[in-house]
Amino acid sequence: MVVGQEEGIDATGIRSYSETGGIAEVRPAPDGTHLIVRAVVRGQMTLLLLYANGEERRVVIIVR
Repeated sequence: MVVGQEEGIDATGIRSYSETGGIAEVRPAPDGTHLIVRAVVRGQMTLLLLYANGEERRVVIIVR
């Protein structure tokens, strides 16, 4: 990603999420089907996705 860019992540089954690093902003789409990730500053961060079935997924976001 580059600063200012937005990308979507499918939100199906996601119960909650946690972001660390402050490199990107994460917010749910108005219809709730996706999480919108907007790159804010250069760097790397991890987004933790927690699913209703108990699964966890870590997504590394790199902003160049």
